Amino acid sequence: MADKLGTLLTSIDGFPADAAEQLAGLWITTAEELIAAAEGDGVSGLAEYLNATPDETAALVAQAQAAVPDFAPVRDVLEVFGTGALDEMEGADPADEPPRAARVVTPPSVNLIARMPAVRNQRSRGTCVAHACAGV
Repeated sequence: MADKLGTLLTSIDGFPADAAEQLAGLWITTAEELIAAAEGDGVSGLAEYLNATPDETAALVAQAQAAVPDFAPVRDVLEVFGTGALDEMEGADPADEPPRAARVVTPPSVNLIARMPAVRNQRSRGTCVAHACAGV
């Protein structure tokens, strides 16, 4: 395997060599990769792969976490930023909203085929999306 950055599982004192060898079959060779693979419901999948109990696998993950210097999950540090489209505006007064547009009756069907150009290679222009949207 290629040299990887991180704390190799084989360099952790007391880490079972057979577990490190089995995890290498999943390309998990560092403590950081094992910790990342165990996030969420990953411990149960790793336990099944290692033919071990979830508690035994969680102990391996804890051993890997102890070997990583200053381990702190990055996700706890990051702030969540919205995209802006559906974010609630802080301090917004509903009375300040612009008036709603009147509803209009749309036709039962629209045929835009006559306005569509011939089909051809669109390359990276993204116009295939426009064709698909108009077709719907």
